[in-house]
Amino acid sequence: MIEHIFFGLGTVNSIKIYDNDSKHYESLLQDIQKRIEYISSHCNFYDDKSDISRINHLAGQDYVTVDNETYKLIREAKAYSLKYKGFFDITVGPLTSLWHINTNRDELPSQQDIDQAITKINAQDILLKEDNQIALAHKGQAIDLGSIAKGYCVDLTKELLIEAGVKEAIIQYGGSVAVVGKKKKVGIQNPFGSLGDVMGSIETNACVVTSGTYEHYFIHENKRYSHLFDLRTGYPIETDMMSLTIVTSSALLGDVLTTVYFNGGIIPNNENVCVIMNDGRYYLSESLRKEFYAR
Repeated sequence: MIEHIFFGLGTVNSIKIYDNDSKHYESLLQDIQKRIEYISSHCNFYDDKSDISRINHLAGQDYVTVDNETYKLIREAKAYSLKYKGFFDITVGPLTSLWHINTNRDELPSQQDIDQAITKINAQDILLKEDNQIALAHKGQAIDLGSIAKGYCVDLTKELLIEAGVKEAIIQYGGSVAVVGKKKKVGIQNPFGSLGDVMGSIETNACVVTSGTYEHYFIHENKRYSHLFDLRTGYPIETDMMSLTIVTSSALLGDVLTTVYFNGGIIPNNENVCVIMNDGRYYLSESLRKEFYAR
């Protein structure tokens, strides 16, 4: 077994390959790291030189020619934003800028600023042209890919490993995990514990994506405000759920659906989910119970 650990996408990432002669894949892992770092730099909301920042800076003014990976990701994310309108939308950037999650604040944004930010959220205003050209229709609009970039990169990494002939592996980028080959046990983070503390595991050969209100937040007057936004109110969501884990075919789809369900989207009865509530109780869908191992 060989494990490759690197930093990117704002988190620590790990790729484990279990094939025999795994050292044969060292150069492949280095190449994957460079590609993920490259995508991360182009999709960084806070980097003025990134593709995303250039699109946002010229919103309502002009098209921007972007990297092929950026174009593919935004095109796919726009489709999901339109499909799950009101629950998921990558043009959430005005709220991202307004709230400054991850830093404690002396005061909250004004209601007027929040109301104005909401009016700018509309994925229909993402304009796509041939030759990787993208624009936003109105000034002040902004794309933020923070909710799905990890899932996209996990799916891409899985694809690259399989193309290279890897038979058995685990990819973990933050809360997004994919298994290649035989089933493996994937831990579910205990949101009440320290980093690495799991409340159980799921045995699967699919993708496992976890999101939660405990991950990124700020405190104001003893109240915690999450990084997950309610697109209807413009405020961080208020929910009884502490974390939500979904098992699905694609890590990108998992990123989308966790956001949708946290935003109040109805979880279908046949969805493979584990939900941990604020009071410590947890719900496990019937389809996952045979694959779940409590700690």
